[in-house]
Amino acid sequence: MLAVAGAAWFVLMMASYLGHFGAGAADQPVHDWAISLRTPVATAILAFITTLTGPSWMTVITAVVGFGWMLLTREWRRPVLLMGAMTLAVLASTLIKHELSRARPAPAQMMLSVDHAFSFPSGHTLGTAVFAGCLAYLLAAHSTRRGAFALGAALAVILTAVVAFSRLYLGYHWLTDVLASAGLALVFIAAVMLADVWLSRAPGKAVVGGSTERG
Repeated sequence: MLAVAGAAWFVLMMASYLGHFGAGAADQPVHDWAISLRTPVATAILAFITTLTGPSWMTVITAVVGFGWMLLTREWRRPVLLMGAMTLAVLASTLIKHELSRARPAPAQMMLSVDHAFSFPSGHTLGTAVFAGCLAYLLAAHSTRRGAFALGAALAVILTAVVAFSRLYLGYHWLTDVLASAGLALVFIAAVMLADVWLSRAPGKAVVGGSTERG
C-alpha cells in the first residue's frame, strides 16, 4: 500500500507539472514566495543543510553509516538494504531527470553555484527521504522500544521537509520537484520494508550485534 500510494503521488505530481494544474500551477507562486523569505542567517543555515544532503556528501554519509554498521555489529542485512536503496534512488533520479528534462528556475535566482542539471525530481529531497526513512525503519523494526518507529518516522519527515524547503528557498527546484521526490521515496522505503521482512523470514541465521538470530 505504501509503494502504491508513493507511486501514485509521484505520477500525480509529474502530471500536474506537465499539465500545469494543481500543484503544478502553484510552482511559480511558491517559488516566488520561498525566495522572498531570504535573510542572511536563513541562507547560511539552509546552504549548509543543502550542501550536506547533496549527492557527494550523502554518498559519503551512506558509506560511513553502512560499512560502520557492518563493522560494529557484524551484520550485513540492514546496512546492505540501506546502501542498496540509496544507490537505486540515485540511479532512478538520474534516469527520470534525463527522461523528462525539466528546466530549473532561473540561474540568477540560485543562491549558491549555478546548477544546469535537470530539475525533476529533486535528488536532495529524494536522497534525504530514502536515507532517513529507511534508517528509521531498519532501526525501529528491530527495536523493543515502544514508539521507536513513530519517533524515527517523525524525525525523517521533519528532516526531509527541511531539505525540501532549502531547495525551494535557495532557488534550485520547483514545488512539484520536491513533492514528487517524497512520493518516490515512499516506493524505495516500502521496498526496503518488504526485503527486510522477507530476509528475516528466510531460512538460516543472521548475525546481529555479535550474536545469532534465526531468520
